[in-house]
Amino acid sequence: MTLTEGLAGGWTIEKLKARSPEERYTVWRNALRKGTPEALQLARAIEGSGLDYAEKGGISMSDPRVLEMRDIIESADGRKACIQATAAGLPALAGVEPLIVAKMGNRYGAFSQMTVTAGSLVGEIMPSLGYRISGQRKMPDGSVAQTAAFWILK
Repeated sequence: MTLTEGLAGGWTIEKLKARSPEERYTVWRNALRKGTPEALQLARAIEGSGLDYAEKGGISMSDPRVLEMRDIIESADGRKACIQATAAGLPALAGVEPLIVAKMGNRYGAFSQMTVTAGSLVGEIMPSLGYRISGQRKMPDGSVAQTAAFWILK
């Protein structure tokens, strides 16, 4: 999709870039509600654009992107990655974030509180794996998140 390629309602990626995240969220939500093939193409273009789109104040826990992150983090591979990162002295998020990025691409990023939400989702599983929080640590170079919780065995 090019910046100037036309989408439903006369939208282009270029026009969407000029809008705020809240305005893009409204366009995205309205496109999903409309449900026509053209409107759904617009919604998918927004999702795949890498542009931030969220209601004011961050992303909702019922947002499809959050649900996808939850599935990745709670998967057997996600849990294993969290434990391995912790054993290596890294934040648990450092283990699972590459899985999130691989699956979600530019739909995951340092926008709409996505990294904070990912950390919160990790925080939901770690106690059930026998860990307790022990502070914050810097994420490895190349990570999307800058810092995340560090966990130790209870």
